[in-house]
Amino acid sequence: MCALVLALHSLAIKAETRKTAVVKKKKSVRFTDTVGLPLVQSKEYKDDESIEIKLPWPSQPSRKYLRLRQIFTIIPSDYNQIILQKIKLVSFQVLGGTVQGTIHVHNISFQKSVFLRHTQNNWATYTDISCSYSRQIEPTIDQFSFSANLGPLYLEYATEFCLCYQLSESQFWDNNFGKNYKLICEESRMECKPPPRSFSLIQPPASPGGTPYW
Repeated sequence: MCALVLALHSLAIKAETRKTAVVKKKKSVRFTDTVGLPLVQSKEYKDDESIEIKLPWPSQPSRKYLRLRQIFTIIPSDYNQIILQKIKLVSFQVLGGTVQGTIHVHNISFQKSVFLRHTQNNWATYTDISCSYSRQIEPTIDQFSFSANLGPLYLEYATEFCLCYQLSESQFWDNNFGKNYKLICEESRMECKPPPRSFSLIQPPASPGGTPYW
C-alpha cells in the first residue's frame, strides 16, 4: 500500500514539473528592408528641442531653352591698330540671350557715338543698339560698352552683328574684317533641381504641473 502511494505521488510531481516547464513565447513582428535594417527609427527629444523635418520636392523634368553661342575669336589689338582701324571690339561674352562687350575707338572728335547693328535674318532687317561711354583709356583712345538682349531667338537663322563709330561727317565700321561677328542659336536643357524643403517643429514648453500646453 505504501509503495502504491509513493508511486502516485512521484507521477504527480513529474506532471507538475512538465506543466511548469512549458513556457509560451510571445510573437513579435519586425519590419526590415532588403538588407535587414529596420524601416523605422525612433529618437527621443527634449521638451525645448526643435525638430527639423525635411520634405523632398517632387521630381521635375528638365526644361528646354534657346541660347546663343559665340563662333568667332577676338584677336588682341594694340593701340596703334585701333588708331589705324578707328574702332575695335576688344572683349565679348554671351549670357543666355544677352550679349556684353567692350569697344575701343580712336578719339578723333568729342562729338561721337557708337552703336551695335545686328540681324537675325541675313540682313533683310536689322536693329541698332546704342553703346555707352565708359572711360578714357589713353588721350587718343576711348572705351565704350554694351549689354543688350538681342530679342527672340530662332533656330533657323544665325545672329550677326557689327559695330559702327559715328562722327558728324563720317562713319567707321568694325565688321570682323568683312566676316561680321556671328552667333548661332542652339537648343539646350536645364535641369530643375530645387533645394530640399524643411521646417522646424518646436515642442511647446511644459506647464509647471508637468502637463504640456497644446
